[in-house]
Amino acid sequence: MSFVSNAGVVILTLSCLSSAVGAENSSANEVAAYFEDANKLYYQDELASAVLQLKNALQADARHLPSLVLSGEIYLQQGDAKAAEHVLRQALLFGADSSLVVLNLAKAYLQLGDYQRIITDLPIDGLASRIQVDLLGYRAEAYTLLGQLKDARYAIDFALNIDSEALLPRLANVILLIREGVYDGALKSAQQLIVDWPNDARSWNSHASVVHALGKLEAAISSYDKALVIQPNHVDARVAKVGALIDLDRLDEADVDLTFLENESPYEPRAAYFRGLLLSKSGKAEEARLEYVKCTEVVAVLPKAKVASDPQLLMAAALAHHALKQWESVRAYLEMYLKKIPTDVGAHKLLADVLLGQDEPEKAIKLLNNARVLSETDAGLLAMLAAAYSQTGRHDRATHLLEEAVSKGDSLYIETQLAKSLLKSGEVDRGMLTLERVFSKQPSQQTAFLLTVSYIQQKLFAKAKDSARWLVEFSPDNLTYRNLLGIALFSKGEMVEAREQFAITLKQDPSFSASKLNLVKIEIAEKNLQKARVLADELMAEFPENTKVMLEMSRLESAAGNSNESLKWAEKAAALDGLSLEPVLYLAGLYTELGELELAESAAIKGVRNHSEDLSILSALGQIQILKNEPKAAQVTFKKMVKIAGYDAKALYKIALLQLRINEVSDARYSLTKVLQAQPDYYPAEVLQVELSTKLGMLENAERAAQQLQEKYPNNPVGFQLLGDVFMAREQYQRADTQYFQGLELKPVSALVSSRYKALQAQGKKIESGRVLAQWLQSNPQDSSIKLAHSEYLIASQDYKQAAISLVQLLESFPEDALLLNNMAYVLYKMDQPEALSYAKRAYEKAANVPQIADTLGWLLVESGSAEEGLKFLREASSRESNSPEILYHLSVALNAMERNKEAAIYLDRALLFAEEFEGKDRAVLLKQQMKMSK
Repeated sequence: MSFVSNAGVVILTLSCLSSAVGAENSSANEVAAYFEDANKLYYQDELASAVLQLKNALQADARHLPSLVLSGEIYLQQGDAKAAEHVLRQALLFGADSSLVVLNLAKAYLQLGDYQRIITDLPIDGLASRIQVDLLGYRAEAYTLLGQLKDARYAIDFALNIDSEALLPRLANVILLIREGVYDGALKSAQQLIVDWPNDARSWNSHASVVHALGKLEAAISSYDKALVIQPNHVDARVAKVGALIDLDRLDEADVDLTFLENESPYEPRAAYFRGLLLSKSGKAEEARLEYVKCTEVVAVLPKAKVASDPQLLMAAALAHHALKQWESVRAYLEMYLKKIPTDVGAHKLLADVLLGQDEPEKAIKLLNNARVLSETDAGLLAMLAAAYSQTGRHDRATHLLEEAVSKGDSLYIETQLAKSLLKSGEVDRGMLTLERVFSKQPSQQTAFLLTVSYIQQKLFAKAKDSARWLVEFSPDNLTYRNLLGIALFSKGEMVEAREQFAITLKQDPSFSASKLNLVKIEIAEKNLQKARVLADELMAEFPENTKVMLEMSRLESAAGNSNESLKWAEKAAALDGLSLEPVLYLAGLYTELGELELAESAAIKGVRNHSEDLSILSALGQIQILKNEPKAAQVTFKKMVKIAGYDAKALYKIALLQLRINEVSDARYSLTKVLQAQPDYYPAEVLQVELSTKLGMLENAERAAQQLQEKYPNNPVGFQLLGDVFMAREQYQRADTQYFQGLELKPVSALVSSRYKALQAQGKKIESGRVLAQWLQSNPQDSSIKLAHSEYLIASQDYKQAAISLVQLLESFPEDALLLNNMAYVLYKMDQPEALSYAKRAYEKAANVPQIADTLGWLLVESGSAEEGLKFLREASSRESNSPEILYHLSVALNAMERNKEAAIYLDRALLFAEEFEGKDRAVLLKQQMKMSK
């Protein structure tokens, strides 16, 4: 076991409490027993029986990670990708180590044709390098199938830079080269694959695919045969072999392979098409028609994404529909096919023929001209193009810009219109500057009103107050202007004067409800709830169907702690005026606060439907999707927001922060790029851009930007922090330490102390790193983050007595902190104190989903002689962090103690595969020797 560093673990108390269970829980023991039975059956290749036991385990505990992970593995082996996807996504949701899940999820998504999710839902950050490489291989295949060839090339190069011999990215490379039409390169790569991986069916199928594309059918069949000897159920290899045999008119041989394929994969649509083709060649038209129908029907029920991205399926469907004379379907499938394979001249001609038959010569001409570039000597293509030109036609489109209108002359009217347009398109800063310029040239009520509203929206309340006061002075009897001044004052926090303005308005016109409503808001803000209720009741009596009053009643009830009443008012307002944004947005927020996420999402979707360009409702929807653990949906929402935001720097920065909440680092970086294009000196975006560049490994960009920040803000230590982080990422620890030290010279900051400690640790300067922390604590004794780092330093230095003293002090301030409890358990274990187990149990109760904490409890139980009880916690730990050699070693010890030597040996071998040192490695080596001797 090991102590937990606060650098690598975040304790999420709500999720932890919901999943925490006691160590003596009898239900947990039952779950563990079911799982262990399933695990034994799995190793005996009794998959169906293993699934039954796993279902029993999950029925008792739907969140049991080991059962979810193993279920996913078995479902994939059984060919049930949908079931595998479900359980694996559940495993991730409940905190499984992504290293255990992502590759199987990628396989499931490939089988389901959900290629985009391989790219968007399976990040490579934090994975072991071998898993990163394989996942990049799957990602490259997904990119290729989606037609994103540049992205595919990047993924392959990235993977091969990590491991140039890896199989999956090299297979993806062959697929990509074929798609790009680089057949020489594809052949060379495929030939090397069968040398390096001669016993893998995928290598031979890859080689066969290349020589097949080159028209070398005999050679292709030979390689397909070798793939099928290794893996007889390799569907793609057998389908392609049948096609090659038919092209060679070796129909009897094709029939044999086709029969095997139909028995093994009765719903393979390409097999149905080929069977129809064989029957047609035999003159059996009606039987052939039925096979073509079968092909089209099977394709129709497949996932649309899978069909749309698979050229073989698209062509099979197009040809089957063509045989059935179903022209619209032929056209649809061929159009999708050509998006994937734009170099196929035959497909161009086939589609053009359909278009001409449907009297659409314009589209046929465009299509055939594209094909003519590919094949200038094709006489048939030229004849078809000549026929199409007899029915030709063209059209154009054009646009104009307000900026262009402004450039024609000095028109204040046009400038005002431009300002409005800029504000609507999200370029708020430019729009306000334009309004200010117009106002300075010719002050007017319209411009001042627009400026005041814009200032309030941008939270520039001092400016809003000044422009609103100009309006009131210009027209003192205009109640709207005076009410606006009251709002500006209220927003600025000047409550006394705000009350005065609203009171003046109501004195002039007691029925001016907006000012009375604003007085209600002031009373709620100042916690004068009884006064607020009197005013609100008066308004409700006077305006019983005014939704703004209802919303204020809701806020009042919420402030009073009456959630049910608050919700009733909000729902009533939204029901009365569902088309307006404010009631729906407020209701969605209230549902979210109350944890009613389905209702919140429904309300937000309704708001988006009626206000599709409004960032506030889209932001609400995206944040609800995050809370519902729907990152893909949230990503789509945030991308839409980026388009709508245009070049509104503040809005884009907020969107970038939302994108980071779902770990969409590249999306966030793009948003920040737009921020800095709109406003180059937007400091928060400048800082965050450097941080993201460092995280993405774009270290040259990050270094250059950090240096620029140091030059622009020479007295701000942030530039030194950022540049130090760049050097840390490059493993240039001395240079990083220098930057952190210089930053501390400018301003003593806790974060820089922590960073300097890590830089010194990385240099092996253990004593000096501890001295840095101790010196800081002398002048900042209440800095808990540094105190925690110092306790970790003491543990790493094996000064357990002082570490215990430090942890006791920290626990006095944070008695429920699981990390501190776990570390105290570790320290006491090292000091042979029996209280260690008690602290470990308390830590697990607070944070059952942290693998190191589950490992600590499991290991202490094993060490105390309770191997079977400890095993279930070690399983949980391994499910969340599968690449920890220490946890793997602990598992092997527990299994060995239970005389399950075969499984123990597997985990022990995996632990010792890691080059890194881990606590207990010497004992692990000794255990391996003992297990060898006992065989």
